[in-house]
Amino acid sequence: MSYPTSYSADKVAALALGIAAMPGAFTSGELKEFFADGVYVRCLTLNACELIVGKVHLKGHVLIVLGNVEVYSAAGREHIEGLHFEECKPGAQRSFWAREDSWLITVHPNPDNLRDTEALERILVTDNLALAAQTVEGLLP
Repeated sequence: MSYPTSYSADKVAALALGIAAMPGAFTSGELKEFFADGVYVRCLTLNACELIVGKVHLKGHVLIVLGNVEVYSAAGREHIEGLHFEECKPGAQRSFWAREDSWLITVHPNPDNLRDTEALERILVTDNLALAAQTVEGLLP
């Protein structure tokens, strides 16, 4: 199998748009959400051979991967196998292809202890790349 030799946020975004345009595009994996004081956690089960593209994150968060996945982002391609922890900066967007059943867990700040997941999504992520660029630019030094 050959892989692209260069990556960019635009290419990950184009992949997201392409997948969204496919009839019946969805993930069959299970999403579980958890809340603790000041924290919102999302756990997505990816079935083997599933491909997903995450939204653009507007805030920093922690990504935990358990399993065997290929990750594509503006930083490049990475193979993750086993247990992996990573700090993600605002503006992060990735696609994941599961080689085996795997789990993606994101840990987000939730200082107002919101329990409305739609409201949290509006604060934490976006599909709007122009909005993401403006928001992230305002956060960077």
